Amino acid sequence: MYKILFIRNPKAYLPEISAYCNYFNQHAQFQAFDSKDLPANVDLAQFDIIWEFMGRGGTPIQDHQLNVHEYVSLSTGRFPRTKNMIKSLFNAKPDLRVFLNPDVKKDFKFRDNTPFVYRDMGIDPAFIHQGKQTVAKEYDFVYTGVINSTRGMDTFIRDFCDNPPGQLLLIGEVSEEIAKDYGDHPNLTFTGVLPYKKVPYYASKARYGINYMPNKYPYNIQTSTKLIEYLALGLDIITTDYQWVREFEAKYQLKFHYFDQDNKINLAKIHEETFANIFEAQNFLWDELIEESNVAERLLHLLEP
Repeated sequence: MYKILFIRNPKAYLPEISAYCNYFNQHAQFQAFDSKDLPANVDLAQFDIIWEFMGRGGTPIQDHQLNVHEYVSLSTGRFPRTKNMIKSLFNAKPDLRVFLNPDVKKDFKFRDNTPFVYRDMGIDPAFIHQGKQTVAKEYDFVYTGVINSTRGMDTFIRDFCDNPPGQLLLIGEVSEEIAKDYGDHPNLTFTGVLPYKKVPYYASKARYGINYMPNKYPYNIQTSTKLIEYLALGLDIITTDYQWVREFEAKYQLKFHYFDQDNKINLAKIHEETFANIFEAQNFLWDELIEESNVAERLLHLLEP
């Protein structure tokens, strides 16, 4: 049995690590571990595969080990393309790379023959289960995710509060500045960080799921996990307009409500638009996507050539 260690940055959310551990621990030939569950001084030599979610740098490995580098997203902040280039030039060459999608792979521009797979973002079965339940709607809108200025949430909340179209539930870590400025607003309810298993229940109390994403690189070409979770819950989607969301909408024959050009919610217009999306959420379960990536087979091929 091959032992995999997933190395987690303590500041990173990375629900895929739990999903990978669940998947590989059901596989006859693998045993998976999350670094957060192990002592800080654990002996890395006991593992056959060291799996990292890459920024810059990496963990030194020994000759008997395989190294997997996963690129969940492209670089953000200032000069993201330059950061991508630096990573592609200076990060060590692993035995296998995992990319979110072809756009992420293309923009890193690795110029070697390292094997790779694609593994898109998935959802927990709890979202599908909750979507089948009847829950009283206490809120008009819900937003899940980190609530700070990085993706323009400070602007969204400011505009929302200028002319509130209803009650907004915000689930996730809140920046001190936003909490200070808007924590007592009568149209906003902040839950703070919830245990992941509780998110579906609270989010299902809303009518509309808010997917507020800036239409700029690299956010506009990366998967919105929250949008898929909203769909699994049966919520209507209100979203900003950008490349990935338009491609996803067309591919799965869905219909979303879009923010106005000034990124505000036009509730009167939305009430005129009645959409009944048929969404096969089970196709987006973590186990399905990991299986579809063929990553287990790739690892076995590298371990047992």
